[in-house]
Amino acid sequence: MAEAGTPLPGPGNSFAEYAPEPNPATKKKDVVWFARDEDRPLFAFAGIWTEFKGDRGTKSKPIPGRIWSTVF
Repeated sequence: MAEAGTPLPGPGNSFAEYAPEPNPATKKKDVVWFARDEDRPLFAFAGIWTEFKGDRGTKSKPIPGRIWSTVF
């Protein structure tokens, strides 16, 4: 396993973000997908390998522990 703080590539072929403003028809923010092109070729995000200490899971059944993740 890489040491915390190590830069690592994060592979992807698309990603999503919420629209900045709510949709007037639904009053909710739409999910907008992004990709390099229609074929969705592989690309890499720059990320940092890091450790989080805390709970995961649901609020009613939290699971304490260490979580390792690449943060973008």
